[in-house]
Parts: sequence; structure tokens; C-alpha cells
Amino acid sequence: MGNGYRFIEHTADVEFIATGKDMPEAIKNAAMAMFETICDVKKVSHAKSRMYTVKIKKRTNNYTDLAWSVLQYLLSVSSSKGLFLYTVDCVRLSEKGHMVSCAISAFGKPESEEFARTEVKAVSRYEISAEKTKNGYRIRAVLDV
Repeated sequence: MGNGYRFIEHTADVEFIATGKDMPEAIKNAAMAMFETICDVKKVSHAKSRMYTVKIKKRTNNYTDLAWSVLQYLLSVSSSKGLFLYTVDCVRLSEKGHMVSCAISAFGKPESEEFARTEVKAVSRYEISAEKTKNGYRIRAVLDV
């Protein structure tokens, strides 16, 4: 789990737990677990092709909905633009009242079969959780493959 995430055995899909000292780090590690499922991020990051930046802003009323929204949006953007996302540049989180908002920036490159691993269809809405733990924050998610 040195990467900030670990995969868990699941009957049909891909499940992981991502952790961080704070929620922005947990979100970054959850995104990296998803990217690693989709492609070989180390090979993609070194590939010679144009780099694309994906920036998103999401706002919701709890960490679980925020984690799902961010992961699903990153998946949607990568699919619609034909990108393999391979790293998260930054995650900024702010809390005001009962709302949580997140701005995230990720880098990607055009898809290439040589880097592909698993096609992820969606982030399961029903099997995701994000919570504060005694050691920081944890996101548990299932990717529909």
C-alpha cells in the first residue's frame, strides 16, 4: 500500500481502498488506483505524445458523493476524449457550511493499445464510501469493468 491504495479481491469488478493523511490526498490516491486499473500509468507517462490537462470542479454535501463525482467525471472525460490519465497534479478541497467542493487537475495522453489494461465502464454509486479514520481518510470504491 505504499502508493496510497490497495486492491481488494472482488467477485466480478475491481475494488480498492485509497488512503491519505487528508481528503485531498485520499482523492488523489483513489484517482491513481482507477488510472492504474485502466492503463499502465508508468509507461503512459513516459510515452512521447502530447500531454493533456483535465481540470474539474465538483461540489456536493459529503465526502462520499464528492469522491464518486470526481472519479466518475475523470472516467467520463478520459473515455470521451480518448485519454489515458496517468497522474494527478493537484487536489484542492474547501468546506463551507454543509458543502464540500473540490478542484482537481490531472494529466493524460492519447489512448494506445500497448498501455491498456482494463476497460472501466463506471464507478459504482452503491459501493463507494469516504470517511475520516483515526489515521487520516479512506475511500473505498468499486469500478464496474
